[in-house]
Amino acid sequence: RVCVRRAMLLRLARTPTRRTHTRASSTDDAHARIATLTALPPPVVASLLSREDCPDAKALFTRMTLLRRLVPRADTAHMVSIEPMLLLEPDDEAVEYSARDALQTLSAFVGWPNVVEFIVQEEPSLLLGSNGQMRLEELRDAAEYYRENLAAVAGDGREWLDVNAQRYVSNFFVQYY
Repeated sequence: RVCVRRAMLLRLARTPTRRTHTRASSTDDAHARIATLTALPPPVVASLLSREDCPDAKALFTRMTLLRRLVPRADTAHMVSIEPMLLLEPDDEAVEYSARDALQTLSAFVGWPNVVEFIVQEEPSLLLGSNGQMRLEELRDAAEYYRENLAAVAGDGREWLDVNAQRYVSNFFVQYY
């Protein structure tokens, strides 16, 4: 199913449109195609593409695929809208290494994958390591202090957090910026 959807999206990216190709319409087409490929809202795509350090559509799609593979249940479009550097960082291997390191560290502290993925979804700069050791220590201390409450809201760790659990985790663990 995922392969079929990916193939359809790639075909959509290559499909010519019936519009006359003026400069504005081709820009709009590119924005629409990238929005479709990455599942990002059009305003986020426009702001990303306006930057001179923005990669091409293939690199954006590759990075979104990487993020979806690393944090499968999280809303990656939301993550990128909060932290555009997830797409603008030039090296895929460095992002993957940093993200895996952060996810392993958080998993060791928190223990429930659904809570870890929700924290990363709401605070995606953790994947880039830009919050530093101090922030990870804060999360570790909070996870130790609220361990019983986390166990209650996380359940078995396999299902995505319900609304009340999301509210609890965001109130006590997420640092909005």
